[in-house]
This record gives sequence, structure tokens and C-alpha cells, in this order.
Amino acid sequence: MRSRSGIALLLVTVMVSAPLGGCLFTEEEGSADASSLSVTPEVLEAGVFQQVELSAKAAMSVFVPYLIIDSATGYVQNSTVVDLSSGSSMTLEVLAPPRVDSVMLLVGEKGRDAWPVRDVGESWNSWLMRGGDAGKDGGGIERVAHSANATLDTVNHSSELGGRVAVKIVSSIRQQTVSIEQGGAHSAGLLHGRVVYE
Repeated sequence: MRSRSGIALLLVTVMVSAPLGGCLFTEEEGSADASSLSVTPEVLEAGVFQQVELSAKAAMSVFVPYLIIDSATGYVQNSTVVDLSSGSSMTLEVLAPPRVDSVMLLVGEKGRDAWPVRDVGESWNSWLMRGGDAGKDGGGIERVAHSANATLDTVNHSSELGGRVAVKIVSSIRQQTVSIEQGGAHSAGLLHGRVVYE
């Protein structure tokens, strides 16, 4: 009889302690996923630099594989990795590519240095469809700490992939200033067909 009451007490302790785990452990210790990252605006304008706010519900690193303007230097750089604490946000000036309808941000644990990337002749959509987010094959990059004059980390090629990543997909739309017949699909953005033609 004594052993049954001990087992019953142990089971009650296990059941009661499980819900308390969320109270005792912070989000900083949880794993980051794409749903923990909010991006504002929700739809980006393709082909122009714009302010993009990244807000985190959990601690994470975010790899932004697009052209970005470093606010300290005013220079354009290709890609960055930023760290976000739970509840924090950061604003970046990002160029959403002009010929795609979405951008992809890679999400990993805070402080992550190695990331899988698409091959040179491959789109981010193709990369995702072939399972590139698993981080098992293909190319990789590593984070390089920013210099004293800059505010954003840069990246270099690497043989390390860092393992699986979560992918946040953000829609983008290219504005049209004229009809499709007049080249509307290529009529807006930083450098567009109407400017080149005229």
C-alpha cells in the first residue's frame, strides 16, 4: 500500500510540475521559429529600399539575405545577421528584390553564426522547395562581426551550414505606374525599365 501512495504522489508531482515549466523557464531558453518573428510592413514594396521592422516574441537570430543600407555608414551591404531578444525589435532599410513576389528571412537560435544559403543559380523559393532549410547540403555563410565604423554584421562564404533554420516568408508587390501593355511590370522601383528606356 505504501508503494502505491508513493507512485501516486510521484504522478501528481509530475502532472502539476509540467504546466509550471512555462512559468519557470523564459522564452530566451526556447527555440526560435518563424511564427515568433513579426515583420512590418506585412507586404513589402519590391524594387525599393524601405524601412522594415523585425519584432521578436522569442530570442532569435535573423539572417536577412538582401541588400541593406547600414544606417551608420550609409553604405549598401549584401546581407546581415541580427540578434533579437524576446520582446525586442529592430528596423533595417532593406531592398526587396524587384522580380519576386516574396522575400525569405531565415530564423535561428540567438547568437547563431552559420547559416545555409541558396546556390548562385537558384531562387530562394527553389531552395526552400528542395529542402534547403534543413541545412544538410548546399552552400553556407558565416557571420562576420561588424567593424568599428558600421552597425551591421556582414557575412562570408563558409563550408559550415549550421543545421536547420526556420523560414519567415513576407509578401512583396512591385508597384505599376503604367499599364502592363506599356511595361507596367517593370515601371517602378529603384531602377526600372521606363527610366532605362527613356
